Amino acid sequence: GFGLHCFVSAEIRSGFEIFSEAAKLRALLDKSDLVITGEGAMDQQTVMGKGVGELAKLSLDHDCFCIGLAGHLDNAQTLRQHFSHLDALTRHTSKKEAEANPEYCLTKLAKTTGKRIATEGCKIKII
Repeated sequence: GFGLHCFVSAEIRSGFEIFSEAAKLRALLDKSDLVITGEGAMDQQTVMGKGVGELAKLSLDHDCFCIGLAGHLDNAQTLRQHFSHLDALTRHTSKKEAEANPEYCLTKLAKTTGKRIATEGCKIKII
């Protein structure tokens, strides 16, 4: 990409920007109230250009409640600025258990998160 930029003046764009346009993500977010995203480990790099972080920022720009779920959270204070709600498997179980039974642990985490959000009075419409 950089070579094309130098030799034929190609425009350098982020992969998320290209994906966002192709998926018409902004229009979808205008009609949505909730976004759920995640990755194995969320840390400061998550919000430095990675898809998950860019989606969280864009969601909040469109007044969408954005839930971030991860296997592990590091530097949650920084992440909280970009997500409406964060949680991680390792906050509820050991890393060993999460790795041994990821489907069970993630299902449990999603249920716990949903219940917590419902009790906090969030009005969520999923489309």
